[in-house]
Amino acid sequence: MSTPDLVPRRSLGGIVAVWIAALLAGIAIAVFVPLEARAVWMSLALGGALILAFAVQLFYGRAQRFIQRVAISTLGALLLLGVISAAMGRAARMTPLARPPRWPRSTAAVPRPRGFSGLPRATTAVSRKGGWWGESGGR
Repeated sequence: MSTPDLVPRRSLGGIVAVWIAALLAGIAIAVFVPLEARAVWMSLALGGALILAFAVQLFYGRAQRFIQRVAISTLGALLLLGVISAAMGRAARMTPLARPPRWPRSTAAVPRPRGFSGLPRATTAVSRKGGWWGESGGR
């Protein structure tokens, strides 16, 4: 029979360790991953933080408030990765390569093909000769 701990160990260290791992993963993603793949890697980093939170809290060995400690660890990692993601998005909008192209202000400057009216042509499945698929239909 085991006796309960009179003074339980602190669980804050395990929570902060997950937050630091998420912060380092977010910074590594911001530095090394191309712009097109960052969203995928950020979600993978959050999944890794969730697994790390489970592992750290299982290693801690206490059943009391297990779900609360894992939730706090994961929520902190989510907030950190969200702030890093917002900073990456803001930085991407400030670069000159990410700005949208400037379109002509008037449509008169855009060359139009000859015979272009601006409206789509009405098409039908029946040819002018009559019948479907070019069949004469008895004419």
